[in-house]
Amino acid sequence: MTEPSIPNLEGLEVVAFESRRAPEMAALISRLGGVPRIAPALREVPLEENEAAFAFGEELFAGRLDAVIFMTGGGARRLIEVLETRHDREKIVQALAGTTVVARGPKPLKVLRELKVPVTIAVPEPNTWREVLEELDENPRGFTLRGSRVAVQEYGVTNHDFLAGLKERGIDVLRVPVYQWTLPPDLQPLRDAIQSLVEGRAKVVLFTNAAQVVHLLQVAADAGAADRVLEALDKVVVASVGPTCSEMLTSHGISIDVEPVHPKMGSLVQETAQRAKEILGKKAESGRQRAEGGKRNVEGRSQETGDRSQDLEHSEFQIPNSGTLIPNAVSQIPNSGTSIREPETRTTNSASRVPNPEPRTPSPASRVPSPESRQPWEDSRFLRACRFEAVDATPVWLMRQAGRYMKDYRDLRARVPFLELCKNPSLVSEVTVTAAEKLGVDAAIIFADLLLIVEPLGLHLEYDKGEGPVITPGLRDTAGIDRLQEVQPEQSLAYLYDAIRQTRSDLNRKLPLIGFAGCPFTLASYLIEGGGSRTYRHTKALMYGDAGAWRALMEHLARNLAKYINGQIDAGVQAVQVFDTWVGCLGPADYREYVQPYTRMMLQGVKPGTPLIHFGTGTSMLLEAMRDAGGDVIGVDSHVELDEAWGRLGDGVGVQGNLDPIVLYGDVNFIRMRAKRVLNQAGYRTGHIFNLGHGLLPDTPYENVVALVKMVHDISSYRISRGHRPPPVMKGSRKSLDKD
Repeated sequence: MTEPSIPNLEGLEVVAFESRRAPEMAALISRLGGVPRIAPALREVPLEENEAAFAFGEELFAGRLDAVIFMTGGGARRLIEVLETRHDREKIVQALAGTTVVARGPKPLKVLRELKVPVTIAVPEPNTWREVLEELDENPRGFTLRGSRVAVQEYGVTNHDFLAGLKERGIDVLRVPVYQWTLPPDLQPLRDAIQSLVEGRAKVVLFTNAAQVVHLLQVAADAGAADRVLEALDKVVVASVGPTCSEMLTSHGISIDVEPVHPKMGSLVQETAQRAKEILGKKAESGRQRAEGGKRNVEGRSQETGDRSQDLEHSEFQIPNSGTLIPNAVSQIPNSGTSIREPETRTTNSASRVPNPEPRTPSPASRVPSPESRQPWEDSRFLRACRFEAVDATPVWLMRQAGRYMKDYRDLRARVPFLELCKNPSLVSEVTVTAAEKLGVDAAIIFADLLLIVEPLGLHLEYDKGEGPVITPGLRDTAGIDRLQEVQPEQSLAYLYDAIRQTRSDLNRKLPLIGFAGCPFTLASYLIEGGGSRTYRHTKALMYGDAGAWRALMEHLARNLAKYINGQIDAGVQAVQVFDTWVGCLGPADYREYVQPYTRMMLQGVKPGTPLIHFGTGTSMLLEAMRDAGGDVIGVDSHVELDEAWGRLGDGVGVQGNLDPIVLYGDVNFIRMRAKRVLNQAGYRTGHIFNLGHGLLPDTPYENVVALVKMVHDISSYRISRGHRPPPVMKGSRKSLDKD
C-alpha cells in the first residue's frame, strides 16, 4: 500500500503576519519544511473603557433595539464582559432574549450559547456579511426590517458595505465597536518581510486576518512601495484563511491562490504546503509567456497605464528603518477621528476578474444584431450573456425544462405518444411555452428530440415502452453508410420548422427561443449501436477499424446536421445548443483525432449571427478540445468545478452550467447553498448562463425547480447590483465545495 505523501514546503520562505499565535504558526511552517518569516502586522487592543459598549447597554435595557448582530466570537464575549462590569449577566441575557439575536457563523454562536444567550438566527456558511443580509431578507424571524433599530457588534475595521446594506433596508444602525486594531510597536519584522517580498526571496504569504492586509499595504504605502508589494504578491503563493480575509485581499486587487476548506490556521498551512510548488510553477510559466509576448497582464489585475519595466528581482528598492515610518499607527473606526490610509485605487479591465464590466467585443462580431433588425429578445439576459454583455441578473434556463416532472406534460403524454407529440406543431408550442412561463426562465428551448434527423437520413426510429430509442437498421459497415440519404430539411423536417415558427409566434417576444441538435459523434453512436449503449463497442470498432468508413460517416453527418441547424435558424430560433451526449466515452487524443474535425465542420457550416452552445456530458477532460472545435458558449456538466473549467477554457468563450440535477431532490436550503456555489464559482461574470450539468430527471420535485430559478435571479441580481463577487480560486481549490 502506498504511503500518503506528506505536504512539504521544500525550503520555501513563508511570510506570516500572525501575532498572538506567532510561535504556533512558525512551528507549523517549519514542520512542513518551510522557512518561517513571522512579521506581526497587528496588535489586538481591548477597549477597557468602551463608551460605545455602555451606550449599547443603555439602548438594550431600555428596549429600544429590535435586533443585535454579533459578528465575531471574541467580540461577542468581550462586549458582554464589558457590560458585566456594570450589570448582572442574567439581566444582560434577559435583555438580549427580548431581541432578535443574529450570530454570524459558528464562533459567535458558540460564545453566545456558552453564555446562555438565545440565538434567533445562525447565519449559514460561508458566514460573510452578505449571508447576514440574505438571511434578514428571507427570514427576519419576528421583526420588520424597515424602521427597525439594530445594533452591530464590530471587531476591527468597520465593514462599510455591510452597514450600507443594512441602511438600504431602512434599518437604523447602532455601531458597537469592541476592539481596535493597531500596528505592533516593533515594525521592523514587517519591513523585513516587505523587503523579502519585493526582492523575490519570500515565495509564500499567509494571511489570517483581514486587518493584516490593510496594515501590510499601509506600511508599504508609507514606504512608497505599495505597487511593488502588489506586483510581488502576483508572483508568490497568496493564501487566505477564510472568506472575510479573502474579501479584503480581493478588494485590493490581490488574487487568492489558496483558501482552505476549513478556515483554520492548521488547514491553511497544510493545504498551502500541498499546492505551493504547483502554483509557483504555473506562475513562473505564466510570467515567461507574458515576457515572450512583450506585455504585462498579471492575473487578477489589469494592465496598468504607465509601463512598469523594472524587474523586481533586480530592484534596488530598500525599506527604510525609520521608527517614524507610520504617522498614524492606529487603525481606527470611523468615529474615532482618524482612518487607515488606503493604497491607491487600481482599476481593472480583465473580463475574468470584474463582475459585469463594460460590454466586451463578442466573438465573432457577427453575433451582435444590427440596430435595423433588432428584435425585443435581443436585449434578453440570455442573449446578452452569449455576447458577453452586462446583465442585471445571471440568465438561467434548464435542460429538459419541459418534461415529465411537470404535471401538465405528464397529462399530455398520457394521451399522445412521444414522436407524435414531437411532430405536432401546436402541441410542441404548448409544451415549450408553458414550461418557460411557469418556471420564469430566461430562454425557452424548443420541445423536440435529438434523433428527429434519423428518419430523413433513411433509417427507422421508434421508442420502446421505456421510451428508449430503437434505430434500424444499425450502421455497421461501409454499405450501410453508403445508403444514408442527404437530408432535405424543409421537406423531411417541415413539422419541426413549423413548430418553431408557431412557438416563436406564441412565445413572449422578449424571451429567446433555443433550437438544438446532436453532434456528429453522438448521432453516429446512436446509428451504429441502434440506440443507447454502455460500452459503444460497435462505434469504437468502426472508428478504430475502418478510417475511411468513419470519415465518410462523420462528414455526411456533419454536413447534414449543419443544414438541419440552419433550418431551425431560418424558422426562428435565436440560439442553438449542440449536444455531444456520448462523447465522454473517449479520451482527449481520440476526441481530437476522430471527433473534433467533424464537430468543427458542422459548427463552421452554421450560418453566422446565431450564438452556439457546445455541450457534452462526461467531458471534463475534453473541455479545451471542445472549445477548439467551436462554440460561443461551452456547456459544462457536473463532473468538474465551474471555476476550474472556466479557468481552463479561458476568456474567449462563455460558460453554461453546472448544477448537479440531483441537488434538486434536496431541501430548499441545500439547493440554495449549491446554487450559490455555482454562481460564486462563476464570479457573476459576463458570459455565464446558469443551467444544470445534465437534464432534469422525471421525478424532480416541481416546486424545487421553480424555487431554483427564482434563487438564481435573486442571488445574482443582488450581487451584480452591488458589484460583488467571491474571491477567485485557482484550479484544484476546494474552498467552495460545501461552503458557498
